Amino acid sequence: MIPPIDEDVLKNNPDFERVYKKVTGALLNPDGSTRDDAVAKKRESQQQQQPPTQTPLPPELLEILFLLPPLLREAPSLPAPSLALLLTTAPLSHLPTHFPILLSHLSSHLTTTATTLARILHPSTNSSYIHRTIATLPATTTTLLANLTSTQTALTTSRLHATATLKAALDKNTRAVAQLLRLLETKHGPAARSTALRAEMAALDAQTWSLAAQALRWDATASWYPAEARGALAGYQRHLGGARMRMADAVRVREAELAEFGVVVVMHGEEGDEGDGGQDEGRSAGNHNNNNMSQKEKTLREMARVYNEMEGKMVEVKADLERLGMS
Repeated sequence: MIPPIDEDVLKNNPDFERVYKKVTGALLNPDGSTRDDAVAKKRESQQQQQPPTQTPLPPELLEILFLLPPLLREAPSLPAPSLALLLTTAPLSHLPTHFPILLSHLSSHLTTTATTLARILHPSTNSSYIHRTIATLPATTTTLLANLTSTQTALTTSRLHATATLKAALDKNTRAVAQLLRLLETKHGPAARSTALRAEMAALDAQTWSLAAQALRWDATASWYPAEARGALAGYQRHLGGARMRMADAVRVREAELAEFGVVVVMHGEEGDEGDGGQDEGRSAGNHNNNNMSQKEKTLREMARVYNEMEGKMVEVKADLERLGMS
């Protein structure tokens, strides 16, 4: 037998593929024998040239051949006189005279059958030497039958082993499913619900203690200052509020005085139409009184100083108010 080659190997090696196809297609037979066998070709040509030598069987022999199968089948049940009568009656009485022809055909048939069996049992043997293996057919057949018996026994054993393995696997699967069911029952069963309720109760207790701690914290914070200190802080807060109002009134008075001299002061963060109008008015008034600026310079300088002082006080008041939370 020529060993098969993987298709991928042939595709990856084009040169080897051409050689392999030439060897398997033109030089060798599938059984590995050579196609260029001169002896076999000569024998085949001689067989083709020779006319058929097979002669037809005599009619009496044909009748005997038709009668022999039922005779052999029924012979054990026939009485001896009847069997002797059949063998001495024509055409069975002429059986001994046809033995040579019968044995020749039987030998030819047995040889053909044996050759076919030998070719089946020895596929790698050359056809020219296949007749040499006919003598080994009984031993080979006995060995094959023994191997068949042992193989059947091994197959039965393997099936039993596979069945046992499958049963063990199914048992393990059953135990795993049972364990999974127990886990699910433990997770979603009454015990799990009880555990969940206890956890929720613990969470509520924790929230209660958290609120209680916050209340204690506020009580402790309130007790940091005594009642007198809280009253003093409240009075100081009211005083700062009044000072803020008085300061705002003073700022407005100073801004009005500055406006008389053509100066408009815009506080930081104050924007709008009125501020824009005041700025336009201040610019026009400043242009009108530009000639009188030298006489008013001293007064404006003093007012600027006072304004700066007031602005500083306003910043301090705002800082105090922001610290007390009144901004």
